[in-house]
Amino acid sequence: MATWWKKFKYSKVHKSFLFALLCLAGILLGNSLVGIAIMPYRESYYETWEYQSNIMDKAGFVRDWIVRYVDEDIFNPDKVTDEEAARYLGIDLSMIEGYNPDKQEQGVEEKSEETVAITEQVLSIKRWTEEKAKAVSGIIKDRKEYFATIQTSLDTPNIEYFARNKETGEVVTNREDYNGTNSLEILEDFKSREHYVKGNGDSALLYENGRVQVDYYGGLESRYYNYYYGEGVDYTDQYEVYVALRDELVPGDSFYTNKLQIDRALAIKEKVYVGLVIGIAIAIIAGLLWLSVVGQGEKKGKIYLNVFDKLPFEVQTMLYIPALFIVFIGSAFALDRVLSKEWLPYGGSPFEIGVIVFNFMLVIAVSLTVLFISSIVKHIKNGSWKQYILIVRLGHWLIMNMTEGTLPFVVIGVILIYLVLSGIGILTFLMGFGIMSLLAFMGLVCLNIGVALISIKLVVDYMQIAKGIKKVAVGDLKAKVELKYTLPAMKETANALNHIGDGLESAVTDALRSERFKTELITNVSHDLKTPLTSIISYIDLLKEEPIDNSTAREYIGILDERSNRLKQLVEDLVEASKAATGNVKAELMPTRIDQLVIQSVGEYTDRLEERHLNIVFNKVEEVMVPIDGRHMCRVIENLLSNVCKYAMPYTRVYIDVYNLQNKACVVIKNISKEQLAIEAEELLERFVRGESSRTTEGSGLGLAIARSLVEVQGGKLGLEVDGDLFKVVIEFPH
Repeated sequence: MATWWKKFKYSKVHKSFLFALLCLAGILLGNSLVGIAIMPYRESYYETWEYQSNIMDKAGFVRDWIVRYVDEDIFNPDKVTDEEAARYLGIDLSMIEGYNPDKQEQGVEEKSEETVAITEQVLSIKRWTEEKAKAVSGIIKDRKEYFATIQTSLDTPNIEYFARNKETGEVVTNREDYNGTNSLEILEDFKSREHYVKGNGDSALLYENGRVQVDYYGGLESRYYNYYYGEGVDYTDQYEVYVALRDELVPGDSFYTNKLQIDRALAIKEKVYVGLVIGIAIAIIAGLLWLSVVGQGEKKGKIYLNVFDKLPFEVQTMLYIPALFIVFIGSAFALDRVLSKEWLPYGGSPFEIGVIVFNFMLVIAVSLTVLFISSIVKHIKNGSWKQYILIVRLGHWLIMNMTEGTLPFVVIGVILIYLVLSGIGILTFLMGFGIMSLLAFMGLVCLNIGVALISIKLVVDYMQIAKGIKKVAVGDLKAKVELKYTLPAMKETANALNHIGDGLESAVTDALRSERFKTELITNVSHDLKTPLTSIISYIDLLKEEPIDNSTAREYIGILDERSNRLKQLVEDLVEASKAATGNVKAELMPTRIDQLVIQSVGEYTDRLEERHLNIVFNKVEEVMVPIDGRHMCRVIENLLSNVCKYAMPYTRVYIDVYNLQNKACVVIKNISKEQLAIEAEELLERFVRGESSRTTEGSGLGLAIARSLVEVQGGKLGLEVDGDLFKVVIEFPH
């Protein structure tokens, strides 16, 4: 049994049965809602506004007839008063120049030849006479038309009326049994009716079972304004009006039609509510069962999508809503044709045919709705709703692909959507399509919210990236920017920043490792070379003291002595450079006359300078006292002068300046290079770099690097400037 039910549950038969139930529920709900919409909230026709308004209209017409139209003089132009004509024209008689109601003819004669300016409020007598004639003609015409209206309105099969002018005795009635003497009998008959109207100048009363149901205060005049452009009837007790419906209504007027419809509605009132409850119950049960099996052939089985299901949600909506609209419009048109008896191809009554057409349209509407909702449910079950909804897909694509390159196109797209939605909203508002205007407005609101959220997120991402950049700038190379919720437009920048930190950290680590390796290598090699080199020099010194007659051997010993001492100097430079690079050089700073120290160092180097034919010129020497290490500073000057001797052009001047500049002590050495300097100044300060590429000089390329290191150890700064062949060294110490 259970297996059979599982197979049946997901079968086409089961789904067809559920679809039929949904159609049945739709028919019940549609008919019930229509019934409730037209269902009168009163318990009888005589309590409805339709009856009360219609019957009071008839009473008002009878009132006007008995008061005005029984007098044939009402249609006599000569009986139209000046006051009535003036009210018709909308003017005040007092504003007519020369008007005298007691001497009207005389006034006309006196003013007939005069030319008086006519304004909106002032008329001459002649002009008033002309306008009055037109007014009288219009009044008579209107009265005749209104009289015809009264006759047409009262010429209805279901109205009985009796009206009597108490002063004149005039009677207006459509009672066939009236003979002129039985007025009291007819009045008593009206008062015995279940429903009737009694009206006069004081009141207009609607009676039900002998009791007043509605009281129109002020009488019939308060409800029906005098048609003759006046204030109505001044005398209120001269007439009385009775109006009622016949006991048995017959076809031929709105009373019969309205009562028939309301009686039918009241007869099925309980059935309508029962049908509504049953329809809701069937719709809920069948709907839930349908949603559980739609799109599946078995429990948790594959979801089958038809051609309609493969369309995007927005396209389905654009097809569904117009189709549903066409169905309802077609239903209304068909019902109108049926009820007007223009379409009755198979016989039967208009009501029966109308019910069939209406229910057929309901089945179509339910089918469209089931198809639309089923497609949504299928995609939810299948987990493909993100691909199904085009706007979600587009938003996801924008979020994933909104880079710096696509951002301008996104901005343009948003602007175009703004313009389109605004245009639709304005156009539909002007054309009176309230729903479309509302939808356009809601679209703009959603778009504003979306743009605002994206903008806020972009600002937050930018602040996070800026914070990460600041951390990297102060040396925190491990600073990272969270990428989990970062928008694609900022994700590339954030990812690049994260990689920059990694790259810088890796580069710094590699540089430190390389520098440490070089330093250790230099230190170890220098130490390994120092011991055998000392022995070599010692043996060379011993050989020099031996009596050797061979001149060639003595020449070779001299060369060995020179080369070994040069090698010794190189090793010492290497050790010194290594110490400076590793920070192992200590400086004992003491106040020192740097000008005297420079002059002393130059004096010790005079012989070598003269050998190179170089002339020292002290261009500017001031007394300068700064805290420095004299031993290290002498080594710096010695290295710089050695560099001058090696690379300066012979027979040139070397300029040396020592002076104070603001809060700094400056030492400047300038010379002309003998070789072209095809190298940047900063590169010359690196270790093992020489100013000439031939490497024919005895330099090691360490002199300037050692000098800079020693200056920095003392808290100073050494810089180079190269301008063509001009070579300039600048040393600065803060006071």
